[in-house]
Amino acid sequence: MSALYRLCAGLLRDLQQGAKVRSSAERSNTPLLNKISSLRADSRGLRQHSPEGVIAIGTLAVMVRPPFSKRKSDQSIKDFFVLRKGVPEGLLSSLVPFVNGLMYDSDVFGASVPKRELHAAFARMNDIYLPESAFDAGRMFQQHRDVLLDAVDFVLGTAVTNDTYSGPHLVAQLESELIEARSAYTIGKDGDGRYELQERQPAELTSLVESATAATDRAAEHLRRAWSKAFARKPDPNGACVEAVAAIEASAKPTISPKNASATLGTMIADLKNKPSKWTTDSEADEDVEKIIAMMEMVWKGHYRHGDETKPIQVSATGAEMIVQQASLLVHWFRAGRIRLA
Repeated sequence: MSALYRLCAGLLRDLQQGAKVRSSAERSNTPLLNKISSLRADSRGLRQHSPEGVIAIGTLAVMVRPPFSKRKSDQSIKDFFVLRKGVPEGLLSSLVPFVNGLMYDSDVFGASVPKRELHAAFARMNDIYLPESAFDAGRMFQQHRDVLLDAVDFVLGTAVTNDTYSGPHLVAQLESELIEARSAYTIGKDGDGRYELQERQPAELTSLVESATAATDRAAEHLRRAWSKAFARKPDPNGACVEAVAAIEASAKPTISPKNASATLGTMIADLKNKPSKWTTDSEADEDVEKIIAMMEMVWKGHYRHGDETKPIQVSATGAEMIVQQASLLVHWFRAGRIRLA
């Protein structure tokens, strides 16, 4: 992903000189986004004053100061900030109470009792029955940490919503604890707007996607679904690619093929190739439209269409991630008018 990130950074410099990724209005959408956005702003400033390479993942460095024993060298600091998959020992004390607080109630004597509907739904989805008591559930989670992650993902999507007063607070608190634990997971939303665990991405790319999906149009809806399918704990690479293509088609059609009701990403690439001088960008680089065509072709050719039996049925997870990342940039640029008629 680092190679793609460098490519995208270069394209951003070429095509978006001086452009701001997000407006202040977008940053104020939710308490969680406010918090994370301010942390990102701080991390950019911190990175400018830190030794090169020490701050590897921006946001984490702002919230977490490495222990004294880990601050002996630049390398030990880098090692401390390496993202960790699974459930590290120190994260148990955050995740177990989070799940149990939503999956269990207390009876009149103070003993924990399961919330039957949630327990039954979890069992149907995961083929695992959680214990009758929160204490026993905690012991089970300690021994089976993948089950704990599934339980966190489950309650995020079923028991935590923005409609409840405590929902955004719970999500912000858990996200903060995931960051402190240098977890490889973050909290995002699926295509239906429900919270879920996702693979953590670079802060700048996450900010771009939040901007591109903040709207309520069809392109934003497809991009949200693509992002969720690509970066969920149990990804759907093929589905992510289909949604990424649809997102670009929805955002690019008004600019490239407004009169073609059946336009696809493939036909729009052809239109751009036939007369590239018809369009322009904010870039001062040579062959700027050709660069846009190359990005669109990477998405179009990177997933498998029309039942081509010469290609594998399944898109790789990393390939799907690259396609969704490219789609995020293209949707943002088309919506912002950075690619337009000359």
